[in-house]
Amino acid sequence: MNNVPAATGEVPVACFECRFPDPSDEATVYCPSGLSVRMRAMRVREEDLLADKKLAREQRVFDELLKRCVLSIVDCPPFYKFGGGRFDPDALLAGDHYFLLVALRILSYGAEYEFQVSSPNSGATFAWIVDL
Repeated sequence: MNNVPAATGEVPVACFECRFPDPSDEATVYCPSGLSVRMRAMRVREEDLLADKKLAREQRVFDELLKRCVLSIVDCPPFYKFGGGRFDPDALLAGDHYFLLVALRILSYGAEYEFQVSSPNSGATFAWIVDL
């Protein structure tokens, strides 16, 4: 099922086709369940969805992002029931849904996520970087 190439002979549970893809490129994303999809980075149109109040009220922002950025299904485990072979975020397992959103963030902005953290004791603020 999982056709991820591995130099050691072991098949990794989840990986990307390339570590630091160019935002204009596409990548094959391998989910933990065995689902693999071809995905592209967000463009301005998709970034605008993040500010769409109607979609936010309906809690559909992330599903709409995935619908637009997942280009095709590469490999699909038998327990997934995508109607007509079309990608449907509503049919995803919760873990794959979250995994694809993190993959989309990495494809669009890179693997490093930097943010500010404040100490509850001293009130000091410092930068924190997480490698997604």
